[in-house]
Amino acid sequence: MTILLLYVVKDNKLYQSLTGSNILNVNGIDIDPEYIEKGEFTICNTCTGFGDWAILSAMPRLLKKKYPNCKVYLPTRQWLLKTIEQTVNYSGLLHKWPNIYEIVEKVYINNPYVDGFKDDISGIVYTDHFRYVVDDEYYTPLAKQLLRFYKLTDEEIGPAYPEIYFSKEEIDLWNSKFNLDYAYGCLTLSNRWKEDTSIKRISAIKDILNFYKLPIIYFGEKPIEDTDFKEYVHINMLDITNDIRFQTYIRMNARFNVGNQTGVLEVLAQYSETFMTPHKDDNFKTYFINGIRYLNV
Repeated sequence: MTILLLYVVKDNKLYQSLTGSNILNVNGIDIDPEYIEKGEFTICNTCTGFGDWAILSAMPRLLKKKYPNCKVYLPTRQWLLKTIEQTVNYSGLLHKWPNIYEIVEKVYINNPYVDGFKDDISGIVYTDHFRYVVDDEYYTPLAKQLLRFYKLTDEEIGPAYPEIYFSKEEIDLWNSKFNLDYAYGCLTLSNRWKEDTSIKRISAIKDILNFYKLPIIYFGEKPIEDTDFKEYVHINMLDITNDIRFQTYIRMNARFNVGNQTGVLEVLAQYSETFMTPHKDDNFKTYFINGIRYLNV
């Protein structure tokens, strides 16, 4: 086994790896037995997009199954802003989520396995860089890699599908605003979808749309009329809502979802038939989600 290690938090302060380098393969690093014995775990991600948080969302349930008396916490938006942003500065990225530090709450609110959001976290917080991977192991969900560090076996972890929980009040409100009584699909083109995307990828998505022959709800930064999919009967997702939880609920209830690789689709693995072309370049990102139909074109 090997661990990838970059950032660790101690007493609300973020430190770079003990070796003083960037991502390294560090042998012999293990979770502190006293941390396990104390049983107060904080899930911390140094990447803060919706998909980055959502792909870890099976962790609270699986940690509590392994350690029934443990407490599982998430950081608040305020903690992330003061602890992560100061070192892992995302402001220079070409694209970032609006109100990016609120995303953690949008993913984990109503999760029955989460004991709360903490604004002051004493002791060590293991970030997403503490992960057990086998050399050259590319198709293992990040949640599984992190849970291995917490001493869970692959059998205890299982597929580690992302999990999203909605309140009855949310569902009642959304059902009153959008009729889910008919079959539809969703097409999502993230900001990483390029104008010069290959014909093969366009054709792969059209093959899915043509197979289901359903009206689609379209989400993308460009009007669908300016894409290669303008001939499909559609509703614009943004005409319905720009609330990411409401959007997720609509996608979860779709007969299928298709688009290029993005976190808002990866969360759907156990809820809707979901197909994705690569992230933006020639290959999929190294993070892999069980249950997604990857169109490797």
